[in-house]
Amino acid sequence: CTANGQIAAALNTDRGFYFRRYSNAGAEQLLGRIEGDGKFYGTSFTNVSDSRVKKDFTPYPSVLENVNKIKAYNYTLLEQSFDSKGNLRFNDATTVQDFGFIAQELYKLFPEAVHKPKNEERELWGIDYAKLTVILTKAIQEQQVQIEELRKTIQRIEMK
Repeated sequence: CTANGQIAAALNTDRGFYFRRYSNAGAEQLLGRIEGDGKFYGTSFTNVSDSRVKKDFTPYPSVLENVNKIKAYNYTLLEQSFDSKGNLRFNDATTVQDFGFIAQELYKLFPEAVHKPKNEERELWGIDYAKLTVILTKAIQEQQVQIEELRKTIQRIEMK
């Protein structure tokens, strides 16, 4: 194992953790991996959503207005590291291009989809993009109601 910042560690980003299982026939199967660059790859990921572990169901409130406030960005991802005290440090030594949302902005609109760190010096904000699926599905449903209302209005106008 090399320490962070050593040449071997810095140049060898294909290190990582691999998750495997074996079939009944003894064949090795790759289930997922965490690469040395921090990306997680998997054949499948399932969020537990069993009704037996949930209670107090209420309809989710209207979301369309807030969905329209979400800003999507293209950005260059900064490199992250930790100093000797375990605090986060950032530098622009990378040119990795990506796109997405900013957790701090999304938190103001949909806090339940955002991980807010307890200590920003040691943790990053995060977005549970899977939870956004629920929010965006709700927005589509609200739009569909509007579309149907407009369709009926157009039909009434055309009949006059």
